[in-house]
Parts: sequence; structure tokens; C-alpha cells
Amino acid sequence: MLPLLYLHGLSTGDFVPALGQFLGSSAGLSGPVITKLTEQWNPIESTFATVRHHGKVTKGPGSRAAGLAMAFKLIESAQAPLPGRQRTPPRRPGPGGRPLRARQAGREARRQGGVSVPHPDQEPPEHRRFARYLHALKAVPEIDEADLVAAVLRDPDAAMAESAVGRHMDRRASQLLTAPAFTGWARAMAEVIAGRDFLTRRLGEWSLLRSIVLGEPWAVEKVTGASDWFQRLATTTQIVSSLDALRLLAGDGRTRRIRNAANRRLHQLEQTN
Repeated sequence: MLPLLYLHGLSTGDFVPALGQFLGSSAGLSGPVITKLTEQWNPIESTFATVRHHGKVTKGPGSRAAGLAMAFKLIESAQAPLPGRQRTPPRRPGPGGRPLRARQAGREARRQGGVSVPHPDQEPPEHRRFARYLHALKAVPEIDEADLVAAVLRDPDAAMAESAVGRHMDRRASQLLTAPAFTGWARAMAEVIAGRDFLTRRLGEWSLLRSIVLGEPWAVEKVTGASDWFQRLATTTQIVSSLDALRLLAGDGRTRRIRNAANRRLHQLEQTN
């Protein structure tokens, strides 16, 4: 529904239905807010105006996924306070009934053994974008997945964007690990994340795990040189039943924890065989 309402906004200039659908209400989307969004549209549009879609340069978002990325930018702008109407978080009442300033509130919370919780307006914008990206990546159709991943990776906060994409890749790889579709998915992801070391290594380790699980050829040096994350996963995942891989990690795992886990897994397999 949101992509259709977004396209309606592009064609008519009325983004209220799309924003209302995303936020759960059109309350607060007054004339000044919409004017502000319109003024901020040009720099946002220039970021996404020309994208490569299946090898073809197109004008506009090019896909529903890229359109969603632009919608995220618009919604983030809508949530920012308008000039001259800065919102301030409400102050907690002190022992005498008077409001406490933020620092005083923190000290008072610690003194009483409580936890000082940030006001929603103080949540960093990158945290909000991270949550939206995860939600969109989980719901995106398979045909648009690569485009949305590419759009997320264009976020100015590279660390946040790679973290969101990395979490998405872990979820999708675990779903597709033994399926024939894994190969095509991994190839598409490799093109999108090229040049990003962490994501490239993580995808490679998922491919290595798949080879071990399916009994395909794998290299000893790849397993012994893999990250702690991979070695822990390989020794604790029930789907891994390769005695050769487990014996290798039992002797040459990176940490004692990994070596012990490999030995326990070997013991389990020996008892069942």
C-alpha cells in the first residue's frame, strides 16, 4: 500500500496519504509541514534521481524499493521540528514538585536506583533510520531486494547502513542456506556490496558454511582463517555434521570456546552414529 500511496504523492504532489499510512495518522501533517517537505525534496531527489536498475540508467526511483528509500527520507524530515517550534522533552518533577533539568533528572534517577530513559524526541535519527531499514528489508519483494540494499548503503552513515544490511544478509542467508536459490542470491548481493570488506567477508563465510553443510569441497585454510563468528556458528549449528570440519576446528579453532564447542558437537555426532 505504501509504494502506491507514494507514487500517488509523486503524481499529485499530495504526500499526506502516504505519510499518514506510514505514521498511522495524518495528524500533524499540516500545511507548514508539507511545505517544509516540499522545500527539502530537491536535495533528496538529487541523491536518488539517477540509479542503475538491472544495468539500465533510469530517471526517478527506478523501483518500488528505491521509492521506499526516498519515502524514509521524507518521513524523517516530517518528524524533525519546524523552525521556531522546537520541541523540548518534558522535565521530570523533582522532589519538591519542580521540574528537573536533564542532568539533574539523570542524577536523581541514579540516586533513586532508577534508569533515566531518553525522551523519544532525543533518539538519534540514525537509530530511527536503522529500524526503518530493517523493517523494509524484511518486507521487500525478492525482485527488489538488491535495489533496496543498494539504496540503504547510500545512507550517509556508512556504519549504520552496513550494520542494517549485515543483519539482513544474516537473516536471508540462514533462510536460503541449503536452497538452490542461495547461489543466485549470493551473486546478486556480491555485486551490490562490492568494495565493502565486512559485508563481503560475511557473505563469503555464509557461502563457506553452505559448502560444508552440503558436503561440497572446501579449503582448510578458509576454515582456520575464518572469523570467530563463523567458527562459533559452524560448531554450534545442528545442521553442520561434517566430521572433517569439526575435527579441524576442535584442534585449530581460534579460541578455547570454539575448540570445546567443536569437541562437544563431535561427541554428539558420534553418539548418534
